[in-house]
Amino acid sequence: EDNPEDLVSIYPNPTNDFINIDGGQSDILEVSIYDMQGKLVYTQKNRTPSVHIDLGAYVSGGYLLKVTTDRGTVVRKIEKR
Repeated sequence: EDNPEDLVSIYPNPTNDFINIDGGQSDILEVSIYDMQGKLVYTQKNRTPSVHIDLGAYVSGGYLLKVTTDRGTVVRKIEKR
């Protein structure tokens, strides 16, 4: 059984503007970003091996990034500078 935490790589973190999500062997089906109050601030559905998101307009601080792949779901904390 794969460890879902190993399914995706997310970089750079912390970031000033862009964040890249690489699904490796997995297809990324959906990406959602929540602020620390749990409010959905970004969502994108797709089926691609990698996703590039511009966070330049977002307020600095912590966010929760939820990445759903065809092999599992990963939630990571990201930091916007």
